Amino acid sequence: ATGAAYGAALGGGGNLLGRGASALRNGSSGGRAGPSATARQRSGPMGSKRSTHHNSPHQRTRNTDVSIGGRRYTGHAQDSMQNRGLTPTVVENTIRRGTKTPDPIPGRIRHYEPKNNITVITEGGDVITVIPGRR
Repeated sequence: ATGAAYGAALGGGGNLLGRGASALRNGSSGGRAGPSATARQRSGPMGSKRSTHHNSPHQRTRNTDVSIGGRRYTGHAQDSMQNRGLTPTVVENTIRRGTKTPDPIPGRIRHYEPKNNITVITEGGDVITVIPGRR
């Protein structure tokens, strides 16, 4: 028998893959439950210290400002943390135990922690950004 005959027998009308192939081409799940649109839009940790990700210069932040453990993290700070695979615990440790130096921008403080080799920049207690290495 031909491929068309097998496809017709499976209900695909001549397409060996049946509705699954057209569903894939059309971007649907073919009636099967998949991640919701909301779940696909959420962003989670995805980078690591060895393989960091970077936002494109024209890309807006993925996250909005949020309070974590009573401290405000800007969307940019969250993006930086996710791109580098860093958790809020590591950032809090750096702020509490790291070496503090003034930032060139008045009102900001740089916190450097050598164990994780990251710099956290804060302003008024809010986390502005997270940078690898000493800055």
